[in-house]
Amino acid sequence: MRVHREVESVPEAIQVADGNDIDFGGTELTFSPAVPHGPDDELGYVVMTRVSRRDETFVHTSDVLGPPLKAHVAFLLDADPTVLYIDGPMTHMPEEYPDAETRKSVANLLRVIRSTRVRTIIVDHHALRDRDWRAWTAPLTQAAEEHDVRVATAAEFLGKPIDQLEANRDALHGMSREPDQPK
Repeated sequence: MRVHREVESVPEAIQVADGNDIDFGGTELTFSPAVPHGPDDELGYVVMTRVSRRDETFVHTSDVLGPPLKAHVAFLLDADPTVLYIDGPMTHMPEEYPDAETRKSVANLLRVIRSTRVRTIIVDHHALRDRDWRAWTAPLTQAAEEHDVRVATAAEFLGKPIDQLEANRDALHGMSREPDQPK
């Protein structure tokens, strides 16, 4: 493996994360195999991460744009999260991310709610770039309530107000309407 000159002398070893597991004294890190960055591999690949200790398991979907694919949901089901941090579908760019991909992502997330120990889903990244993000999360929120699962933005999870800076970029730069206010 070729290593960048800047880090060549620093690490004792470099290990590829993709598809590997590491145990740090009872805390397990599991990395998905490289999975497509979205519904196809046009944008390359990303790696999802699972961190588990005792009965708690945190999973971060990285940048899968949903999760729209079977490879994405397969990792999530195997990971069996108690806390799931999702980047969400790219609904703010419908010309790049068709509604069908959002429907697949929602269906996959519903499957995770029904088939894992998940108790909290944190919605962030692409999802919050859409001013109307609650519209696509409605079926997710309903299923979550039925299964005693909390759905929250990263801000809400931290007890802070939602401030969709990216969704309101145009207004914040004085190029369009006023930013939406959190509901």
